[in-house]
Amino acid sequence: MRRAFWNLAYRMYGRRRLTLLPELVLYSWGLFWALICGLAVIVSPANADVLTIGWLAFGLLLIAAGLAHRRIRKLREAGGESALFFKRAKYNHG
Repeated sequence: MRRAFWNLAYRMYGRRRLTLLPELVLYSWGLFWALICGLAVIVSPANADVLTIGWLAFGLLLIAAGLAHRRIRKLREAGGESALFFKRAKYNHG
């Protein structure tokens, strides 16, 4: 799983500049869906249908994607332009 993550990260972000905007968008939409649906489940657990639980999971997935983007951005800031290449090589070749 780590190998696939770092391969994807290098392919998507290896040669372009990373900004904070995608993280903020993912966090805000994720928090919106997680809070709205989480409150609906807490207020009325008997009436919580599958769709509400699904939207809650969707919000949590958006937050997870934001955290993954943040991890990639921080690694790139700390290690320079070739940090993603070396991280990918570490997991591809042991």
